[in-house]
Amino acid sequence: PNLAGVRVTTEDGKVQSGFTTKIYKSVAEAPQKVQDYIKAKGLKIDGEFAVTTADDPVAYTNNYVLKGINLKLVFPTTVKKEIKEASKYDNRAYQIDFTGIHETNLVTNNIPKINPKKDVVATVEDGQKDQNSLNNKTVKVGQVYNFELETSYLPANRGQAIEKMEVRDKYSSLVEYNGVHKWYAKTDILLKNGQKLAKGTDLTKFVNQTVDHKTRTVLYSFSSAFLNSISDNSEFQATGYMQVKQLDYGTVKNTFTEIINGVERNSNTVTVVTPDKPKTPDKPQTPPETPNTPEKPQTPPTPTPTPVVPTTPKKPVTPKVSLPSTGEATNTGAALTGLAFAATALSMLGFKKRKEEE
Repeated sequence: PNLAGVRVTTEDGKVQSGFTTKIYKSVAEAPQKVQDYIKAKGLKIDGEFAVTTADDPVAYTNNYVLKGINLKLVFPTTVKKEIKEASKYDNRAYQIDFTGIHETNLVTNNIPKINPKKDVVATVEDGQKDQNSLNNKTVKVGQVYNFELETSYLPANRGQAIEKMEVRDKYSSLVEYNGVHKWYAKTDILLKNGQKLAKGTDLTKFVNQTVDHKTRTVLYSFSSAFLNSISDNSEFQATGYMQVKQLDYGTVKNTFTEIINGVERNSNTVTVVTPDKPKTPDKPQTPPETPNTPEKPQTPPTPTPTPVVPTTPKKPVTPKVSLPSTGEATNTGAALTGLAFAATALSMLGFKKRKEEE
């Protein structure tokens, strides 16, 4: 609910003062008298509800009841952004006065599916686009193509006029936009003066464009005069084409935002890809015209043979002939040997004796 927009008017639309509207999150929060009426009526109220009361009941009775003046309560509401699919909701009001509680008729509100769509197409001629989508496809550097901007479908018999219709697009630094755009009616559009704009009519003249090249943002706004001329009993949908040029290699992702009566919704995201520029292979070295002459191998030196000097064999020695030994000679050698040992022993003893004397 939009409390700031709640108003009480006479049948001719004149706003009346002296009324207050409050929102209660549950029946238990409402004034006791209201709770009693709800209980007596057997009503089941789940969740929030609003109550509008006269600030001065006596003045209300004198100024309106006794004079037979009927009043209208205008209670604006806004559909929540969380609701993305087409749906509806029912609403009923109750009037409490000195005669009791009285219910109004049931009204049904249809909520259209707000679903802006985006695509990428190569060409557009008189509103007829190339049927081959470029979304998720490859484009070349320097190629010109178009972003397709399709607004949500608004059915006929709307409960609210189209007061503002805008499309905002922030484009990539990989593309160039020079302001070339076109808009066409996607449905027949009935005007309040009885005229009809057939499907496919060029609507570009009714669209104002604002481009900010620094932030790479463009805003398309349908003129207020055009929107005010559309009958609430007419369906409405438009398609725009935004022409861009691919400047560099890389991936471009794009989404636009639709703004209807201040409520924003994003479209789907489209993608185009320009593969990286292939690397230039290194230039092979050019072989010389005259091949290099290999060096002449060196001749190894001729080995000089070492002369072999013959060795003169030694003259053989003639062995001496020994005479046979006698027994006496043998004994004498033994005696000499014993003497030698004795002398040696004495010498050793003498050496020891000298050591002791010292």
